[in-house]
Amino acid sequence: MCILFVVFAVPFILYFVWGIILVADDDVSSHIGFGIMFLLFSGHLFMLGILNWYSRKWRITIFNFTCLGFSLLFLWLYLVFVITLPEYFSFTGTSAVFLGMTFLPI
Repeated sequence: MCILFVVFAVPFILYFVWGIILVADDDVSSHIGFGIMFLLFSGHLFMLGILNWYSRKWRITIFNFTCLGFSLLFLWLYLVFVITLPEYFSFTGTSAVFLGMTFLPI
């Protein structure tokens, strides 16, 4: 059980550390750091949920539902952070992010 936890947790720790380092770096835009942190979290959880769902012959479990729910949460958090960053973001980009946020619940 401990090995399974390590295999599951190591990518998330690496994504988090890599994202925080890029957010704190002055030479790199913080959009990249937040993108790496939240989008890789979201993608990893999505793939984990879908592959677990497939391995259980398309029967949804609480684990699958939780993975997919957290995947959408991290995607939505990324969209919120992109809008609220102090760096310049165009009106068209902000509109596209809000459009993406409204389509996520669908």
